[in-house]
Amino acid sequence: RGIRSLQSHVDSEQLPVNLGGTCAHSHAVWLSYRLRLESFSQCCESALCLLGETLHALETEPLPANNQAVPGSMQSHQQLMASVLADERLTLVQREGGAMLARL
Repeated sequence: RGIRSLQSHVDSEQLPVNLGGTCAHSHAVWLSYRLRLESFSQCCESALCLLGETLHALETEPLPANNQAVPGSMQSHQQLMASVLADERLTLVQREGGAMLARL
């Protein structure tokens, strides 16, 4: 009665074979997927944190006081952007993000 009752409420494609369904569930496969997903998520969160910190630094930097200070400010921004683009947190997602998504 229990399995028949379950089958009347849940589609057989969603039930595992041992409960009379056709869904081939493997905990090892699910766990492997979940670990890959967590790893990718952490990489993305780390890159987002870097970008957020950079955005905050740009937003809170005072504007140049005069025209003579503009080149120094531009150089500072260029150095900041170069360091962001070279940061491993961002380059990892850029370099391997597509492949990580494809493996999911």
